[in-house]
Amino acid sequence: MSTPFDSSTDSDDGPRRRKRPFASKQRQPALPVPASATLECRFSREVYVVIGIWILTGLGFQISAPFAPRTNSIWEMTAICTVFFHVPNLFFIFWVERIRVWADENGLRLRGLWNTRFIAWKDIEDYGWKLAPANSKSQMTGAVLFIRGRRKPKHLSRNLTRFDELLERIAQRATNARVSSWQPLEARDEGEWPKIFSYHDVSGWKLFASYLGFAFTLCGLILAQVFVSPRLSGVNITWNSLVASGKIGLLAMPLLICVTYPLMILARYPAIKAARRFLEQRIIATREGLTFERGDRQEFVAWGDIERYELETPSGNFQFPLGIIHTKRDRYEFHTGIVKGRELRALICYRATNATTSKWMHGTGGDADVLGGPNSMWRGGIVGVGPRIHHYHTRTNRIMLIFGALLAAPMPYFAIYGRYVHGVWKAPDIEDYIMTTIFLLLLVPPTLWGTLSYWYSTVEVDEAGLKQRGIWGERMLSWSQIRSAKFNGYVLEVRGEKTVLRIGPVADQTHLIEEIERHSGIKIQRVQDFKVDA
Repeated sequence: MSTPFDSSTDSDDGPRRRKRPFASKQRQPALPVPASATLECRFSREVYVVIGIWILTGLGFQISAPFAPRTNSIWEMTAICTVFFHVPNLFFIFWVERIRVWADENGLRLRGLWNTRFIAWKDIEDYGWKLAPANSKSQMTGAVLFIRGRRKPKHLSRNLTRFDELLERIAQRATNARVSSWQPLEARDEGEWPKIFSYHDVSGWKLFASYLGFAFTLCGLILAQVFVSPRLSGVNITWNSLVASGKIGLLAMPLLICVTYPLMILARYPAIKAARRFLEQRIIATREGLTFERGDRQEFVAWGDIERYELETPSGNFQFPLGIIHTKRDRYEFHTGIVKGRELRALICYRATNATTSKWMHGTGGDADVLGGPNSMWRGGIVGVGPRIHHYHTRTNRIMLIFGALLAAPMPYFAIYGRYVHGVWKAPDIEDYIMTTIFLLLLVPPTLWGTLSYWYSTVEVDEAGLKQRGIWGERMLSWSQIRSAKFNGYVLEVRGEKTVLRIGPVADQTHLIEEIERHSGIKIQRVQDFKVDA
């Protein structure tokens, strides 16, 4: 499928060029779709994983009852878990099973929670990607349909299965729409111009104080749980009444919280300080181009003068990526944390029609997330020597593994030493064993699998095909054997007739995707690209 960020073409005569998607009013003829073909979309299986985790969490609370009085604890915890876990889970399961989208030769049928609506293809007047607002906590983008006779647009969830096929079917069949391809609505000629992009000043000391305040709040809740809560049940707990293991546990947790949270901010302080040099920068986007302002200095860049654009992460830990724009004369930088940054990058993607790049990605050797640098991604140890190797040695993967290990490490403590029940240190029993087992099953297998993949798994790319090495051995797919390639969550699934390669977040994943597209001729729908690039 052709998407806004994948609309480039390969040419043997020179670099890839992109056609301006909204420059022509003439609609390209739609590809034929069999009249009997009905496309059905439902929620993907990742949603059921979330439901399962929520169910296990509710059962864990109900079984362990760590904060309920010992009298009538089963009934009270059952009532609490029923209200906050079991009933919402049942409703969520019913809602997920009800939601369906069918696309056939006549139009779309959308089944909601209580009813089913039909939308004829001729009634779709417009469609596009709606970027999340700047003050929204969600970084997602949404597919939006504008229907004739209805004031509110219809949103399509990106968690639907076969989502890319659904978008392609809409682009082919909605012949009365004012556009012929999916575009960010904010990148069109209509709307308010000029668009001004600037930065919010966030003090590093304010962030440090907020984290420290949050840490003290957690410590206060822990102390209240141990000393104050038992008094409600007539139990008076003092420091001297605690056993030795109880005193150690009570001191260890607050100290860990008070040290860990400030260290998180201190670790990112160099990156925050480096980003402050952009505070005086302001970018003004017009229909003609971009104007970079810094104090009294102004520089104008026409859309047609942009030769390429890319992301670049400065060296060091926890650094924020920069947006880089290259012209014949100069190089321009902006911080990706700029207000409405997704809208700015979407504008550049769609209006820089002479650029040789079609989406925002890290340039060669510019991704500081890769541990070992660019040389580590080649079999010969030098860039360009031997096949290209995509390993899992990135700073992001390393941090996620450390985080998972830190979460799993304290769990056996409850099974060995016990826990507090209203201030009374209780020896471990069947409740502690069950609670510990549930949390370990949720945390240990993913962390262990990720650790083994981090050290032993690689994906090798050469002219013959893909070769995946992992803890279970080696598997290979030649380019001619690839039948489909798509993302299942954050895992790239490359399928042959009998072999399936499941590739996680490897180093320089963008280059791997482009190699698969170039050799196999399959366009990979990257829904997360709309979240990052737009």
